[in-house]
Amino acid sequence: MAPAGDRSALGGCLAIRDNTLTIVTGASSSHFRCLGNLLRSIDHHETAPVVVYDLGLAPEEAALLRADGRQVVRFPFEYYPPYFGTHAKSGRPCSWKPVLIREVIEAVDGPVLWLDAGDLVHERLTRVRSVLAATGFYSPDGADVIQRYTHPQVLALLEAQPEILADRNRNGAIVGFGRNEIGMELSRIWRECALREEIMHPAGWTKRIWRSDQAILSVLVAQFRRRHGFALEDALLGVSYHNDSLNADQAQRYMKSPPVRGGALAVRAQDDRRIANRVRHIADRLRREAKRTWRRFKRALAQR
Repeated sequence: MAPAGDRSALGGCLAIRDNTLTIVTGASSSHFRCLGNLLRSIDHHETAPVVVYDLGLAPEEAALLRADGRQVVRFPFEYYPPYFGTHAKSGRPCSWKPVLIREVIEAVDGPVLWLDAGDLVHERLTRVRSVLAATGFYSPDGADVIQRYTHPQVLALLEAQPEILADRNRNGAIVGFGRNEIGMELSRIWRECALREEIMHPAGWTKRIWRSDQAILSVLVAQFRRRHGFALEDALLGVSYHNDSLNADQAQRYMKSPPVRGGALAVRAQDDRRIANRVRHIADRLRREAKRTWRRFKRALAQR
């Protein structure tokens, strides 16, 4: 049985008690570079405290973060069932995510915002704070609808009503919870679902039909919304996602402009065009130089 809300795992982070917002993120070594981009974007725009979970970082990577003044907490995979794995890994259900988010919620006084390591912050998150204060939950809409990415076994276990199947999925890369009944209950039930293997790892799951923590959250939010009657905010409120492929320079430029869906692709495409133009310019210059050299060579031959 997994430990319930063990505050001691947060160590020195418990000293961070902020009633406006606490940002939580985490990464394994595969996402260490983009984690750095996210942290720099937070530093540029935000003053909220940040808790960074070590989800499989190399010791030297965690040491670099601590040397930079970051609050780093190792997620204790060994305390949880085997399906949690030993580290965060792309393509596997993120069973750890609802658990660690709830752990932070229980350790601080104010709202909590989870940001994937591939996210970027583009402004002070005043609008996110306002939504969390008003409704208790924020996650922009995600890809497709609940029926598309939720395993049939999970729909049955969560007693998903037919009318919610056409609701848009929420975005698992950006998830915030406030301190009201909706935020506290939703985060608690999401964590409980993550601790049930038959929900988190349904039989025969593939990523094509199952988006794990994101799909579970989407079903729960759809049910809560009908029960409590709150409105969802679908827009990107100063945060972008899926920026994993950007280098530090690209992330630095993008975080100073408004977030848009597919923005990272646009940034890379812009750089690709600039490189292509530079290559064409160099190629044209070399062709002109080659023609001049050929003409000089022909004149030299003619003078012999």
